[in-house]
Amino acid sequence: MPRPSLPKRTRRKRRWELDASIKEEREFTLTTDPHMCAFGKWYDTYKTEDLSAKAILRKFDRPHRRIHAIAHKVKEFQIAGDYENAAAVVKDAKGNELEVMIKIFANISQHMRDAAKEIVMIVETRAFDYALVIDMVKAVEFLAPGTTEKLPAGLDNGATNNLVGLIGRRQSDNSSVQILNANHICDPDEVKGLIQESEAVEQKELLPA
Repeated sequence: MPRPSLPKRTRRKRRWELDASIKEEREFTLTTDPHMCAFGKWYDTYKTEDLSAKAILRKFDRPHRRIHAIAHKVKEFQIAGDYENAAAVVKDAKGNELEVMIKIFANISQHMRDAAKEIVMIVETRAFDYALVIDMVKAVEFLAPGTTEKLPAGLDNGATNNLVGLIGRRQSDNSSVQILNANHICDPDEVKGLIQESEAVEQKELLPA
């Protein structure tokens, strides 16, 4: 979930704009609709399968709505020329709703750092085995015999750089998956050449001067 950096920037902008509009004695011009601000649009549309992240993200809803209600109240005071009460409302919000939002941002950021663990997948070939670092495992399943086929014409070269060897069908929902060509991901001849070069360097270092 890479997007938490967006609401961080949005939060800082809103805090600064509320303060600035009061200090400069002008009307607050950003939206007071919690669904129309940048954070609200992100929050309403962001989806994740991480249950822990979902639980943390749900905590944003109430304070975020309150902040927009506060912005609406500030705007009313500004229109009336009452910047003293407008400043008091913002000052109170900083120690309450905004402080809650800051803590939630810290929690979701920490969760994402903890959840960002590298996964290594071992690939076995006839020539040698190697490892790939992957971002996520969506499923582990076997493809039934007869459910794989060659790439459609036009996709069997160039566009895929030969990394995709076949197209398969999942047994669960018949959706298509790309089957990687293990030998093209890590070329055996190229790896053998690197190994030979490394061994030659090691032998040279072992020779007496």
